[in-house]
Amino acid sequence: MGRRDSPEAGPSRRRRMTTSDSEEEVVRRSKRRKTPQKIIDETPDGDSDLEDLNSDPDTGNVVDSQQSPERHKAQERDRQRRANVQHHHGERDSDLEGDGEVDGQEEEDDEIPTGGTIGQVEFRPEYDRDEDGFVAGSITRIKCKGFMTYDFIEFAPGPHLNMILGPNGTGKSTIAAAIAIGLGFPPKVMGRANDLKSYVKQGTEQAETEIELKNTRGKRNIVIKRRFTRDDDKSEWFLNGIPSTKRAIVEIVADFGVQANNLCSFLAQDKVADFAKMAPEKVLEETIKAAGDPRLTKWHRALIDKGEKARMLESTLETETATRDNLQVKVDQMAPEVAHFHQRKEQELQREILECLVWVAEVTALQKEYTSRRTYRSELKERKRRVTMKRKPLYDLQTRQQNVQKEVETRARDAEDRLKGYQRHFSNAKRRFDDAIRETNQVTEDLKELKKKLKKIETEKEDCRRRIETAKRILEAPREELDEQIAMKRREKRDLQERQRAAERDYITLQTENRESEDRLKDIRSQIEIRATKLAQLDSLELLKEQIARDQDGSINWLLDWLEKNEHKLEAKVHKPPMISVNVRDRDLAWQIEACTSLAQRKTFICESKRDYDVLVRLLNGQYGPRRDSKNRQQRAGQIRFNVQHVEVSDETVNPRRPCTTEQLARLGFNGFAVDLVDAAPAVIAYLNGAAKLHMAAISRQPGNKIDSDEVAKYNIPTYVTSTDINRVNKSNYGKRDAQITSFPPVPARAFHHVVDKAAIEQIAKEKGELMTRLQEEEGPGLERKQRMEKALKKSSEMKKEMETLETEHRALTSQLSKYHSAQQDYDMSTKKLEELEKRKSSEEQIAKLRAERVKLAQKVLKPIQDFSAAGKESVDTMDELIVNGFGQLQAQINCSAISEKVDQGDIEIEEVDREIHDVDQEVDRLKHKHNQALVRSQEAVRGRPREILSIVKERSKDVGTPQEVRTQLDAVIADLEMSAGVDHNFVARYERLQKDLERSVELVKKQERDLSTLKAQINKILSQFDPALNCLVDVVSAKFSAAFEKVGCSGEVKIDRRDLDFANWGIRILVSYRDGEGLQVLTASRQSGGERALATVTYIMSLSEMARTPFSLVDEINQGMDQIAERNVHNQLVEVTCAPDAGQYFLITPKLLTDLRYNERMKVLIVNNGSWLPDGMNRKMQWGNLASCLKKYRNSIAAH
Repeated sequence: MGRRDSPEAGPSRRRRMTTSDSEEEVVRRSKRRKTPQKIIDETPDGDSDLEDLNSDPDTGNVVDSQQSPERHKAQERDRQRRANVQHHHGERDSDLEGDGEVDGQEEEDDEIPTGGTIGQVEFRPEYDRDEDGFVAGSITRIKCKGFMTYDFIEFAPGPHLNMILGPNGTGKSTIAAAIAIGLGFPPKVMGRANDLKSYVKQGTEQAETEIELKNTRGKRNIVIKRRFTRDDDKSEWFLNGIPSTKRAIVEIVADFGVQANNLCSFLAQDKVADFAKMAPEKVLEETIKAAGDPRLTKWHRALIDKGEKARMLESTLETETATRDNLQVKVDQMAPEVAHFHQRKEQELQREILECLVWVAEVTALQKEYTSRRTYRSELKERKRRVTMKRKPLYDLQTRQQNVQKEVETRARDAEDRLKGYQRHFSNAKRRFDDAIRETNQVTEDLKELKKKLKKIETEKEDCRRRIETAKRILEAPREELDEQIAMKRREKRDLQERQRAAERDYITLQTENRESEDRLKDIRSQIEIRATKLAQLDSLELLKEQIARDQDGSINWLLDWLEKNEHKLEAKVHKPPMISVNVRDRDLAWQIEACTSLAQRKTFICESKRDYDVLVRLLNGQYGPRRDSKNRQQRAGQIRFNVQHVEVSDETVNPRRPCTTEQLARLGFNGFAVDLVDAAPAVIAYLNGAAKLHMAAISRQPGNKIDSDEVAKYNIPTYVTSTDINRVNKSNYGKRDAQITSFPPVPARAFHHVVDKAAIEQIAKEKGELMTRLQEEEGPGLERKQRMEKALKKSSEMKKEMETLETEHRALTSQLSKYHSAQQDYDMSTKKLEELEKRKSSEEQIAKLRAERVKLAQKVLKPIQDFSAAGKESVDTMDELIVNGFGQLQAQINCSAISEKVDQGDIEIEEVDREIHDVDQEVDRLKHKHNQALVRSQEAVRGRPREILSIVKERSKDVGTPQEVRTQLDAVIADLEMSAGVDHNFVARYERLQKDLERSVELVKKQERDLSTLKAQINKILSQFDPALNCLVDVVSAKFSAAFEKVGCSGEVKIDRRDLDFANWGIRILVSYRDGEGLQVLTASRQSGGERALATVTYIMSLSEMARTPFSLVDEINQGMDQIAERNVHNQLVEVTCAPDAGQYFLITPKLLTDLRYNERMKVLIVNNGSWLPDGMNRKMQWGNLASCLKKYRNSIAAH
C-alpha cells in the first residue's frame, strides 16, 4: 500500500464498486487477497506507510502531538461524521447489514478516508481528547459502596497510565470488577462468579458502583450508577442521577468504544490464562474489535455471513448441477429412441414415394434407351454405304501385286539350286584337309615321346653310377671295432637299469610312508579344527552379550570402542560391565542371581587403577555420534553417560566372609551364595561383593514355601532367592529388631541367562593342546622323510638322463652297422641295372623315320586347300544373286499381305455392321414393348395415392435417377424399417416432459451460478478493503510485538491464519520463542509456562494498545510468574507506550514492583490500603501507621541523593 499523491484523494471522495466488474479485475483482487502485500514499505521519499496512516488526510502532514485549535475542530467534525455513520448504517454499510440476499445489483463501497485507495482504512482514528488530557469514554472517577472487599471507596484515576498497587487481598482486582460491572458488562468477563449477587460484600445487603466517564469536548461528563442486592441479580440503573435502563447504558458505553468484554483491552486477573486459551479465531475477533474502527468488525461479520452463504450456495449449486447432469443423461439416453421415432415416420413416407418413383424412373429410362437405339441404327446403315464405295481401287491393286510375287519366287529357286552344288564341293575338300592335319599331329606326338624316353634312360645310368661309388666307400671302412662298441653299450645299459629299479623301489617305500604320515597329520588337524570351532562357539557367547549391551546403551558402545583403541594408555585392565563379563555356571539360576543386582550395577565398568578411573570420569558428558546397531537400525546421537567404579582387588574384597558356612547354608535349603555360582575376573567379583553383596545373597532351587524365613533371618542373610520369589530381609533398628521380609515375583533374566561352560572350555583346550603336541611329534620325522624322498627322486632323475645318453650312443652304433649291410645290397643292384641299360640300342633311326613321314603329310595337306579356295569363290557369287532375289521376294510378300489384310478388314467391318444393324432392330422392338408395359404399371402404382405423395412424386420425377438408384434407396428404407422397432408414444411423452425439466434445471443452475458469482464479487469487494486493513493492523502489531520480545532476548511474531471463503475460521496466531535455537511456537495454554504466557499476553496487549482506540484498557496482575529481566523490560515499555501524548487511559494492577523502574510524569500511582489499620513492626523506625509521614521521609531521602 503506497501513498497516493492524487489531489483528489481524501475522506470526502467515494468510489463505487459494482458486481459488473470484469473477470480480470475479480481475479486480480482475489490474488491480492490470497497473497497479502507487505504493508510497511518504504515510499520513494523515504517515509513509511505508517506515517501515511497517521497523517492528516487533507494535507498528508504527520500529526503533531501538540494539536492546534483548528486541528481540534477538524477532529470534532470527523468524530461527528463517524457518529453519524454509526447511527445511519443504511447510508454507508448497506452491503454489510442488509438481509444478505444476492440480487446482482450494484452496491456502494464504504468511504475510505485515508489515501483514497481501496483497502487503506482509518482503523486508528484520533482520540477526542479534552484540555484536561482525558479522552472521550475514559474514566475520571470511580466510587463503590458495599462492593466485594470495600465498604466504601472513591478515587479519581489519571488520563494515562494508572498503576494500582497494594498487598494481596486489599481489593485491587475489585476495582477492575467495579469498572466492568459498573459499565453494564456481565460478571463472567471477570472470570469469577457468574451471578451478580456474589459481588455484594459480606455483611451487607446492597452494593453500589458509580463510574464517571469523560464526555466529548464541551459536554458534561456521564455518571453511570448501578445498584443491586444480594437477594437477586436485578439491578437499578442511573444515568446522571436519573433512573435509566441497562440498554441505554450499554448503548452509551458502546458508543464510546468501551470493550470490557474484550481480552485484548480488558484483562482481569482470573482471565490472564484465558488469553492464551483463546482460539486464533477469537484472537482475531477481539483484536479487530480493539482496533477502534467499527468497519473492521462489520467487514469481518459481513465476510463471515457472505462466505457462509457462498459456501451454502456452492453446496446447493453442486446438488442442482448434479440434478441437471442426471436429467441431461436421461434425456441423452432417450434422445436416440425419440429421434428414431421421428425418423421412422419419415422413412414410412419415403417408402411410399420411392415405390412410385421406381416405376417413374423405369418408364423414363426405357424411353431414353428406345430413342437412343433408333438413332444408332440409322448411323449404322449410313456407315455401311460409305465403306462399300471406298473398296473398289483396293481390289485392283491386290491383283497386280500377286503377279510380281510369282516372278521373284522363280528366280530365287534357280540361284538356290546352284549354291547347294558349291556347298557339296566345299564339304569334300574340308574333309580331306582335316584327315591330313590329324595324321601330321600324330607323327609330331610320337616324335616327342621318343625324345623323352631317351632322356630318362641317360638319367637312370647316371644314378646307378653314383650309387655304386657311394656303396664302395662304405664297404671299404673297417667293421670289427663297431661290433665291440655295440656289445659294450648293451652291458652298460643293463647295469644302469638294475640300479634305476633299486632307486625307484626306495622312493616308492618312502612315498608310502609319507602318505601314511600325511593321513595321520590330516586327522590330527581335523580334530584340532573341531576343538577350535567349539572354543569359538563358546567364546561367541561373550561377544553376543557384548553386542546386546552395545545395542541397549549407546554410551556403553562408545566406551567399549574407546577402550579398544586406548587400552595401551591405561595403567591396568578396565573390566567390561558385569552384564558382559559375568558368567553364571548354571543357566537355570541366571534370573535368581541377576535379581540380586540392579541394572546400574550390571552396566558398570570396573577399574583396578584410580588413575584409570579418573581418566574415564573425564569422558563423561561428552557426545557420541549416530550409529547403526547389530540389526542395522539407525540409532540417534546422544550424551555420554556410563557408570564406572574403582575397586581394590584383595582377598578381603574378592573372598569376603560369608554370613554362614556352606553346611549351614545347605541345611537351610540353599545351593550356595550367588558369588560362588558365577565366574568372573577378581576385580568384577570384588565389585559385585561390595556393590550388590553377592557374597551375602543365598540362592535356592527350591520353592519359597520350602524355606524357613525365620531361620534365614537369624543368619543375617539380607537377600535370598528361591525358584518362585525374590526376598529382601530388613531388620528394624529399634526395639526387638524384628525381621521384615518383602517378597517379589520372579523377573526373567536380561543379561546373565547367556551362560558360558568354563569346564567345557578347559577340557576342549586341554584336548586341543594334546593334539598340537601329537602334531609336532608327527611333523618332525616327516621332514626327514621328505628330504630322503627328494634325494631319491634326484638320483632317479640323474639315472634317467644317463640312460637316455646310452640309448642315443647305442642307436648311433646300430645305425652305422645297418648302413654297411644296406651299402652291399645297393652296390649289387646298381651294377646289374647299369649293365642292362648299356645293352639297349640307340633310337636315332626311329627319330629320322618320323621326321620324313611328317614332311610327306605336309605336302598332302596343300591339295584340299586349293579345292576349298575355288569352291568358295563360286559360292560367293551365287550367294549375292540369291540375296537380291530373296529381298525382292520378301518385298512382294509384304505388299501382298498388306493389301490382303486391308481387303479382309473391310469385309469384316461390313459383316459386323450388318450384324449390328440386325441386333439393333430387334432391340428397338423389345424396348418399345417393354416401355409400354412399364407405362401401364406406373399408372397403376400412383393410382389411389394421397395428393401430397403425388405432388412430391411429380416434383421429384423431373430429376429422378436411374431405376437401380431408386430401387437401392427403396431397399435401404425398407431394410431400416424392418430392423427398427416401434417406439411407444408414452415414451416420447416422457421424453418431452424430461426435456422441459432439464430446461428449468439449466436455467436454475445458471441463475445460481450468477448469484454465486455476484456474491463472490461482493466478497472480493469487501475483502479488498478488509484484507489490506487487517494486514496493516497485524503487521504493525507484529512489528511492535517482535521488537518488544527482542528487548527481552526472545523472539515473537504475529500472523494471520487465512482459510479461503471460511472467514469464520480466519484467525490470528501469536508465535513466540523463549530460548536460543528454539523455533517459533504458537502461544497456547499448555505449551508455555505461566510466566511465558503472561509475558506474551501483556506484550501483545501493549503492542495492540498503540493501534487501538478504546477509551481505556486494563490489565490485572499480568507480571505474576515473570522473571525480573522480563518484568523490568515489560514495565518500561508499558510506561513508554501508555504515557505517550496520544495514548489513552490505561490501568495496570499489580501487587509488587521491582526497584529502579522507569517513571513518567503522566503516570499516576494509586496505592490501595484497605482495612482498619496498617500493621506496625517492633522497630519504631519501620512503622507505617502514618502514611503521610512515611511519604515525606521517602521524598527527603530521594532529594538527599
